[in-house]
Amino acid sequence: MLEKAKEKLEKLRSGELFQEHIGESIQSVSELAPILKKNGYELKDIELELGLPTGITICLVRNNEVLGSL
Repeated sequence: MLEKAKEKLEKLRSGELFQEHIGESIQSVSELAPILKKNGYELKDIELELGLPTGITICLVRNNEVLGSL
């Protein structure tokens, strides 16, 4: 279980999960706004939510599942 968590965290850091779900590279939040609204996505500050230093600040979330980081 810890290995899976480490793998997912590494994918988040690399932006790989974000690319998989959105299908394109997003360089700014303003580019993402239309996609977020249309598909039920939101941005969350994961470090703030978890209270842990993850090295990731803003993540793409849908249905409480972290999909990728910015």
